Amino acid sequence: MSNNDNNSNYNANANDPVSAGSVEMKSLDRQRKKIRMANAFMKPLKWMLRFLLGIVAILAGVTINGVGVDRSGLITVIIIVLLGVIALTVYVEIKSKKVDAGFKEIVVKTSLESAFSNVDYKPGESFNEYTVKASGLMGEYDAFRGSDYLSAAYNGRQFVQSNLYLYNEVEVNITDEYGNSRVEKNYETAFYGRLMMLDYPSSLSVPVSVFDKSTVVGKGAPGAASDDFNERFFVVSEDPVAAMRFLTNPMQVTIVHVANRIARPVSLSFTQGKMFIAIHGSSSFLTDTSGNADLAEQRRRILGEIQAILDIVGMLYV
Repeated sequence: MSNNDNNSNYNANANDPVSAGSVEMKSLDRQRKKIRMANAFMKPLKWMLRFLLGIVAILAGVTINGVGVDRSGLITVIIIVLLGVIALTVYVEIKSKKVDAGFKEIVVKTSLESAFSNVDYKPGESFNEYTVKASGLMGEYDAFRGSDYLSAAYNGRQFVQSNLYLYNEVEVNITDEYGNSRVEKNYETAFYGRLMMLDYPSSLSVPVSVFDKSTVVGKGAPGAASDDFNERFFVVSEDPVAAMRFLTNPMQVTIVHVANRIARPVSLSFTQGKMFIAIHGSSSFLTDTSGNADLAEQRRRILGEIQAILDIVGMLYV
């Protein structure tokens, strides 16, 4: 067990080994600024492209003395502008991936290793579908993807988490300006957020799920001792009596505290010796390469996310 496991009061600023003014961070921030400049330059180019295409379309029907207007010069300009837009798009895509990979290696991974032991961080991976379904928290969905898989230990407790994006396929009726209808397939978000999994041995013979009332319409098991818990959550189990016996008043209070700490809708399930926590509308360790927040600000957000994980694990294992 590393020294980090014995530090239950992780101080983000004190323990983070990456300085906002380090050479690596300055290099990444310069690349991020170049991405923003390229995006800013692309906007007028795209407007110019639309304008020129409109002019060409108008001139297509114009004749002078029975002779069509020569549009070859305009078409040449359009090709040049189009090539410029394509080149900038490719540049932004390559640079964004480079900045994202660098940020996650230099900032995210290094910061995780300073807070946890046994760190296995894979930005491009996530839970497999079996684990997602085993949580019993996601309901029906048709497709999913994920990112930022993290397996780590804190105070000797191993946990795993990843970002998840679940979608339902829907059919949308589209009617054009001429009254012609067609059906298109589209995807609606069924869940966007984070799923955590922790070892939680118990004597439960049936799964117990705790759903935030703001995310699911349903009726919970009666008899919860905590008014705050009853107001915010409902319980689902094949054996409601056993479920409420398992969800003791201290545990209900802890679940409410966890939800308050995260400040997001939270649902939990207890099954097969595991505890799953679904945090709605909150992804971890994402990088914004083209927004206004500089990397130092994003670094502070990452450290806050790590502190939240520490708090969650610490509270649930009290």
